[in-house]
Amino acid sequence: MWLPLGTLSAALEWQSFDEPIIDCSMIRVSFATAGSFDKIFSFCWLRRTWIQDLPAVVEPAFKVYPKAERILYSVTIPEPITQQGLYLAEYQLKLGFNRRNFSEPAYSVSLEGWI
Repeated sequence: MWLPLGTLSAALEWQSFDEPIIDCSMIRVSFATAGSFDKIFSFCWLRRTWIQDLPAVVEPAFKVYPKAERILYSVTIPEPITQQGLYLAEYQLKLGFNRRNFSEPAYSVSLEGWI
């Protein structure tokens, strides 16, 4: 079953999706824009943060490129995290650029987790 984790507009600072998730092995990313995807030149950084520990454990971010089709990612849970039993994570998003000084249609990013 897909659990909605939230929708964000891409921005230059890290933002957290609304809902944290427990025990998620796959995520689905979808993009929406009022413009055309072929006019979008930016990408997004997506990362997972384990929030049951203080300080939180932040995984390396990976690039996600906007497109009309939904994108599926397999997200394994690291062994040190699974040994702790209950593991709660949140996903975060940040805008990235391939070019500078351009204009593109605004877009939003929705994230779902498979539970």
